[in-house]
Amino acid sequence: MQKMRARASRLVCAIGAAGLVALGVGVAEAQPGRRPTVDLTEVRPPAPPKQDTPPVIMSYMLLAILVAAAIGANTIPSKRGHQD
Repeated sequence: MQKMRARASRLVCAIGAAGLVALGVGVAEAQPGRRPTVDLTEVRPPAPPKQDTPPVIMSYMLLAILVAAAIGANTIPSKRGHQD
């Protein structure tokens, strides 16, 4: 039992130390004035050839159906008695 607790505590300490190291690396990378390790001036995301327009009518129809369903569900009378 003692060995198991010692092993578990060492594991927890190792995980905590690894987390602190990862946190320190992240903070060090975020320092201002530091040069990035990759030249980001040449990398650009691809541009789509044509912007698609969203289907406005279908969106409004879906909204109307959802609103009608919500209102319809609220208009159903509850079957509660006077003793509730």
